Amino acid sequence: MTGAGPIAAVIPVFDHEATIAAVIAGCAEFVPIVVVVDDGSRDRSADRAEQAIEAASGGTDFVLERHPQNLGKGAALQTGFRAARERGATAVVVLDADGQHRPSDLPRFIRAHVTHPDAILLGNRDLDAAHIPESSRFGRAFSNFWVRRTAGADLPDTQCGYRLLPLAATLALPVRARRYDYEVEILVRAAWAGIPLRSVPIDVWYPERDERVSHFRALRDNARISWAYTRLLARRLWPVPVRHAAARDNGPATDVRSVSARIGAVARRGVRPVDLGVATGVGAAIAMSPLWGLHAALSLYIAIRTQLNPIAAVLASCINLPFLIPFFAFAEVQIGHVLMEARVLDIDAGSMTVGTAMETPVAYVIGSIPVSIAVGSAIGLVTYAVARVAGRRGAA
Repeated sequence: MTGAGPIAAVIPVFDHEATIAAVIAGCAEFVPIVVVVDDGSRDRSADRAEQAIEAASGGTDFVLERHPQNLGKGAALQTGFRAARERGATAVVVLDADGQHRPSDLPRFIRAHVTHPDAILLGNRDLDAAHIPESSRFGRAFSNFWVRRTAGADLPDTQCGYRLLPLAATLALPVRARRYDYEVEILVRAAWAGIPLRSVPIDVWYPERDERVSHFRALRDNARISWAYTRLLARRLWPVPVRHAAARDNGPATDVRSVSARIGAVARRGVRPVDLGVATGVGAAIAMSPLWGLHAALSLYIAIRTQLNPIAAVLASCINLPFLIPFFAFAEVQIGHVLMEARVLDIDAGSMTVGTAMETPVAYVIGSIPVSIAVGSAIGLVTYAVARVAGRRGAA
């Protein structure tokens, strides 16, 4: 408990009858309110939760909410948040029911919450141990990358579901997602609203592969998460500030001093190999577009808004040099005609100009899309490889 009010543990459950009782008992040792949300379990999870609640001693306030059918982790969390608010909680700690999140780490979150009462606190797992599945390492790197792009927050472990959230500010966020993508969107929209994001080191336990209980569906749930990042990135790039409760300065900088400060800050930290690769890839892709006169400005804007290296992006946007323009334009027009009419034009690449390409504008625009993707991907991958090699040599 903090001076602001009690903290509740919220535990979403879906087919975790073997572990839920231990998680409930562990949470009751550290927080005064424990909310369990059975999200349409098909096993005896709800019965096990009831038994654990009945067996518990002390003054803990237990709540068991039930969904008649599985609605998704995000929906279960929102049900738990509302129930915790009704019990007077001002913050919630979310942890999984499968036992991977240790209730013994709750005091770490509580101590950090006392120091940072307005912040969302994210568990930071040590994933370097040999028993940690490679998919978890990749998932964390993937999530960290896209949270940097969409939220501008550079955090060590954005995929961890063990979190403490200030309740009123969290419930005010206009989050659309309802399943695993909820955990993605809540972070991005919190950053847009000016809610601080901080990390708390935690322990993590992974059972043997044949003992793991996971309901994450690789194809469907990864598609949902990817779509969430896509729409959040599109909103991030839209040059209109986000407006919702507690929102601060979330729009693009407009005055010269702010733009200069952002360029300098991003240029200093956007130097990871993957960040440099994406920055040059984006710049090169824009260079292939028919948006003549806007290549550098557009590359700079996207780099600033997505925390990419602006210098690398702008330099890459200049690769469409005068002596290369005829060949790129020729390729784009020809590919456009192949895609539209399944035929090539009888024209000479050496005589092609932007003006000639614009004589068939639809084919030019359509053909520029695959060319932009191909050139941007190639430039980005080369930059990434070179940066990795240079980084290894510098560290040697």
